[in-house]
Amino acid sequence: MKTRMLPVLTLGLATLVSAPYLQGCYGGFTATKTVYNWNGTVGDKWVNSIVMVALNIIPVYSIAGLADILILNTVEFWTGSNPLAMQPGETETRIVTVEGKDYQLTATQNRMEIRSLTESGEAVQLSYDPAQQAWFAETAEARRLIAREAGHVVTVYHADGQREVLTR
Repeated sequence: MKTRMLPVLTLGLATLVSAPYLQGCYGGFTATKTVYNWNGTVGDKWVNSIVMVALNIIPVYSIAGLADILILNTVEFWTGSNPLAMQPGETETRIVTVEGKDYQLTATQNRMEIRSLTESGEAVQLSYDPAQQAWFAETAEARRLIAREAGHVVTVYHADGQREVLTR
């Protein structure tokens, strides 16, 4: 009996511990909704159901969800707007304070500029390239890959050269 309860207790404890950290990070899941809405235009209810199963097997929905969770919803949390939900020409700017330092975040479609208001220095540009399915950090001197999607794998490239591979 005790061994059967251990997974349930572990899951419950993990949920309770992580709940305070996940509050307010729930975003619009724009990429996932875009795939879902497109799927609804393919045909009748039977065709839509078959396509939905296929997109889950391929795993299009998983990749869109992972992109939403790791990048888009985080941008939405800090800026109040999701870059994929924005139309060309739209801009939204927010001021945030992190560890006592003020930053100006300016989001446009598939881009975000981060500028320190506390310290002098150049702004960092984050850009998403849909053709490469990759996010880049850009400065005047360099353009650095920070994340790339490949099938059901997302590779995050850290500034210190380490790679983190996330699979779904």
